[in-house]
Amino acid sequence: MPDLGLNSEHVVVIQNGSQVDYLNFSGNTLTGSFLANYPGLTGWDIVASGFYNGDAFPDLVFQNATTGQLDFVFLNANAGMIGTLLGPIVPPVQGEGLFPGAAVGQMGPTLVSQLPDGSIDLLAVNAAGALIRSDLIPGTAGLPGIVGVAESSTAILSAQFPIIQGINSGADDSIVVQYPNGLLDVLGFTGNFAATGVVFSGSFALPGTAGSPPVFAIDQDFNFGSSNVNHAATVNGVFGEVVSMVGQLANGQIDSLFFDSGYFPADHGATRGVEFATLAENTFVPAGWHIVDAGIVAHTDLFPIT
Repeated sequence: MPDLGLNSEHVVVIQNGSQVDYLNFSGNTLTGSFLANYPGLTGWDIVASGFYNGDAFPDLVFQNATTGQLDFVFLNANAGMIGTLLGPIVPPVQGEGLFPGAAVGQMGPTLVSQLPDGSIDLLAVNAAGALIRSDLIPGTAGLPGIVGVAESSTAILSAQFPIIQGINSGADDSIVVQYPNGLLDVLGFTGNFAATGVVFSGSFALPGTAGSPPVFAIDQDFNFGSSNVNHAATVNGVFGEVVSMVGQLANGQIDSLFFDSGYFPADHGATRGVEFATLAENTFVPAGWHIVDAGIVAHTDLFPIT
C-alpha cells in the first residue's frame, strides 16, 4: 500500500449537465469542492482539457452526446467560462495528448478519438473550430475502450515516459485502454503527427490491475493556474513520474488508482517498476452525475510504496 499521508492531495471532477464540480481530496477525505456552471451545455460531456485559446489557463472540451459535435469552452483562472467555439463532428473523444509535429494552424493539443471498431484517430482543430488533420493509426482496430492519455515526461527526464519505459521511443504520449476484466494496458506510439503519421509501437499491461473498477479519467486537477505538466516523486529511492487514474466502484464510490513511474526495470525487476495501489474515497458520485476527464492531478506526496 502507498504511504498516502495527510498531504496526499488529488482531485476528481464530476459533471451533471451544465454543472461541473471539482472535488479536492487529502488522502481519502474530501476537503473541498468548487462548483461551476457552464450554461447551455446540458447534453454535452467533458471529454478533454488543455490550453486551446492561447492564454495561461486550461480549457475544457465538450462533446455532444447525440451528434458528436465538439465545443471548446474557454476558461479563466477561476474556471469561469469566458467564451466558446463550436468544433467539428467527430468520433467519441477520449482525451487529448501531445504528439510531435503539430498540424499547420493547429489550435491546442491533439485530440484522441476512438472509432466503433476500436481504431484510434488523432485529430487537430484550428482556431476557427475546423478539423484540419486526422491521423487514423494503423494496427489499432480491435482495441478495447480508451480511458485516457498519459503524458510523456520529457520535461522531467530525457527519454523517459509515463508508467512504462520502452513502449515509446520519441516524445509521443501514451494512451491507456481498459479490458472488460478491468485490466489496464498502456499503449506506446512513435512518429510525427503532421508529417509521416503516428505509429503504434507497443503495449504493456499494468500488473495487478485485472479486476480494477471502470476508469473514467487520468491525471485530473482543478488548479486552473497551473501548466499541463507532469508530477514526479521519489519511489523506493528512485526519482520518476507518478500517475493517477480515477475509477468508480459498482456502488458509485470513487476509487483512485495510483502508479509509480515504471521507468526503472533494473531497479524493480520483471514488473518494470510498475507499482500499483488503490484508495477508495469516502465520497460517492451522486445520482445524475458522472466522472469526467478535466485536467492534471497534484499527487506528488502519494509515494513511496512500501
